[in-house]
Amino acid sequence: MKIFNAIAGLTALFIPLALAEAPIKNSGASKDLVLPDRYIVVYKKNADPALRKKHEEDINTKAKEAKKGGVVNKLDLGDLHGYIAELPPSTLKDVTASDLIDFVELDTIVKVNPIKLDADKAVEKRSFQTQANAPWGLGRISHRIPGSSDYVYDNSGGEGIRVYVVDTGIMTSHTDFGGRAIHGANFANLNNNDENGHGTHVAGTVGGKTYGVAKKATLVSVKVLDANGAGSLGNVVLGIIWAALNAEANGGAEKAVINVSLGSGTNELLNMVVDIATDIGATVVAAAGNENDDAANHSPASAPSAITVGALNQTDGRAYFSNFGGLVDVFAPGVAVLSSCLSAVSNSASCSYSGTSMAAPHISGLAAYYIKLCGLSGYAAVTNKIIDTATINTLSDAQGSPRRIAYNLATSP
Repeated sequence: MKIFNAIAGLTALFIPLALAEAPIKNSGASKDLVLPDRYIVVYKKNADPALRKKHEEDINTKAKEAKKGGVVNKLDLGDLHGYIAELPPSTLKDVTASDLIDFVELDTIVKVNPIKLDADKAVEKRSFQTQANAPWGLGRISHRIPGSSDYVYDNSGGEGIRVYVVDTGIMTSHTDFGGRAIHGANFANLNNNDENGHGTHVAGTVGGKTYGVAKKATLVSVKVLDANGAGSLGNVVLGIIWAALNAEANGGAEKAVINVSLGSGTNELLNMVVDIATDIGATVVAAAGNENDDAANHSPASAPSAITVGALNQTDGRAYFSNFGGLVDVFAPGVAVLSSCLSAVSNSASCSYSGTSMAAPHISGLAAYYIKLCGLSGYAAVTNKIIDTATINTLSDAQGSPRRIAYNLATSP
């Protein structure tokens, strides 16, 4: 009897494990941000490819019987495999019950960070140029102290380096890009053009000839957000995956930068994709966010391998809106940043925006700059370079953030 009871007890322990369902990680997401019947499904790392294929065929059949789209996109990057699907509730239950599935995410709306429209020694040995009357942000990152209106830089910085702007698109015809901005991929809609302006402004700070840090970088548009600066979590994930794979196919991901000036609440999948992109070599730069909050509460800012960027004002203070905390790696100019602007009547317009969205591209540009000038390879080397060369202990109101301000090693104090 004792043996029987012991076996029964063990069986009772095993039953919940056999029936365990894959969790829906973000089930508490705000209802107004959830896209109806849209799910992102992630397989377990050891899931057999043949069984994954059969699973998707079965899910498609059931979904289409319920007049839903079924699997609409596949996710494949490194060890990450999954899909985005439109499913009825009954089919979702089949998905979560499958022992192939690691977890599920509700597909939600992701937005650009809110912005305010304000109408190494190898480097030190080089010959630098000076851009007079430059945007204040460029002056700040090329001097140890604030207040300079000159941008001092090496003109070859960023040459041949691809920077992927995962955003609203880029107005590639803008004269400040000099033909170096190209359409890469579009996961937002049928219009490849920037319909919002956010992505064009970001790209200008990365690599515009007037407004940019790395004036010879190649700027690749990865459109994931629409005219309202909004898009789905699934499409953002697809955009980062595409950028990493495209970089790998075009000279190597270890020589590429991915700028992500957008965000959501903390999201495991988004952080996972960033970490896998860096695993294959890409440098991913993320805006810390504009909620005056701990960056640990936001993604992709909280992704461990991202270079997370806070916003700096003109007096070396943390911008009042900038997120903060131990996960912020560095601060860069993010208040009244002048850059290229979307316009229906001009291909040379400029405008000023504020936000960590504007701070991040300073670092993406600096990453491209250092990759070229210092021969860096891989995100770890790039991250260390940016951190090791930063100006320290001048940032005020850091709120627990490391007191680092980006610097390009171009000048003495």
